[in-house]
Amino acid sequence: MSISDIAKQIGESVITHQYETFKKRNDDDLTHIINLSVTISGISLFLKENKLSKNEINEVASFLKNIAKELFIKHCLGCRDAEFAEETEEEFIEDTDDYFEYIFKNKKHPY
Repeated sequence: MSISDIAKQIGESVITHQYETFKKRNDDDLTHIINLSVTISGISLFLKENKLSKNEINEVASFLKNIAKELFIKHCLGCRDAEFAEETEEEFIEDTDDYFEYIFKNKKHPY
């Protein structure tokens, strides 16, 4: 098993655990998404220090980010309230995806 495969498995486990903690504690989105970003950055740095190629590192980071985002969107869909009732599910998912991406990249709320 390659180091990138191991990083994916460990990263997925950590991200899933973070998600479960986020749900149980009802943490705020900003803190949760920043923690996910820091986790994925840390894994990427470890892979860089172990001489993996940029492509391999990007592939692992993308894989982990997609898992984190899918879990976050799933959570948001489950918590969707009347404020978003006029949006279709597809629009809601797209908006939630954009929201996640903004916080992940900028480490702050988009508004």
